[in-house]
Amino acid sequence: MNSKGFTLIEVLIAIAIVSILSGVFVLNIPKTDKTFKFEQRVREIAQELKEVREWALSLKSFNGNEVSGYGIRFDKSSGGNKIIIYVDSDGNNAYQPSDDTVKEINLNSDNIYISEIKVDDITENEADIFFKSPQPTIYIDGAQLDKEIEVFLTQDSHKFKIYLNRAGLIYVKRE
Repeated sequence: MNSKGFTLIEVLIAIAIVSILSGVFVLNIPKTDKTFKFEQRVREIAQELKEVREWALSLKSFNGNEVSGYGIRFDKSSGGNKIIIYVDSDGNNAYQPSDDTVKEINLNSDNIYISEIKVDDITENEADIFFKSPQPTIYIDGAQLDKEIEVFLTQDSHKFKIYLNRAGLIYVKRE
């Protein structure tokens, strides 16, 4: 018999398939949302690094004083949760506790930690990236940039890398 249309069984199977797919999607929304928020936070941190570079380019003053540049310190040794944006007060092109802190970013509230810092593929516990005015000249750990740096940020099983190359290009990549 040649019939036009769908049988009741075919309609029920289609409804079951749509229901299962909808259920899987709805159950994954919290995971997707958390991953999205983590990626957004990592991109905000990368943007902070770009902003520090721009401050050095624009010769931005700090508390009304001229500065030689701005830096950002990633510190894994402090439990993997500290990023410091600073002004180099002593002119050594690297972070010292006596340097003026512009901003401190504590990653504990976001459940994010610095899982790894690599400077030219050598693992470090901490790293300073300093942008010296006016070019800006880039220094990593007090030495003029001839290195590349990778900072890996982790939350649960998700991992992102913030990368700074020899030319000062900053980007984020999912690992």
